[in-house]
Amino acid sequence: DDAHQALQQLRMLQQKLSQNPSPDAQSGAGDGGDNAASDSTQQPNQSGQANAPAANQAANAGGDGQIISQDDAEVIDKKAFKDMTRNLYPLNPEQVVKLKQIYETSEYAKASTAGTPPKPTATSQYVNLSPGS
Repeated sequence: DDAHQALQQLRMLQQKLSQNPSPDAQSGAGDGGDNAASDSTQQPNQSGQANAPAANQAANAGGDGQIISQDDAEVIDKKAFKDMTRNLYPLNPEQVVKLKQIYETSEYAKASTAGTPPKPTATSQYVNLSPGS
């Protein structure tokens, strides 16, 4: 539910930025987008990098440079998803397993009663000390 709400807020912010971004917000989004773009587009397809400058030129030629290209929107979406998953699930699987083991150990310790230790058993034997027995 929180993730859904955050995603809606992100989309509303993207719509506002696409309609009338301020120069500070646009440069901030460009700085964040460049890092994510270099991470995500270098490996999958090299043609995406060639298309990005053409899309940026078309956006700048069309008006005052406030239009966000489709590639930038995809980069923003990917970065937002990555940040949300990091916020919702900050631990990696190995850390989750370790945490679960610690939790189960502590639950077992709480469930077991300390109690008193069992009393030692004493036995007695009759010993005949008479000679020849």
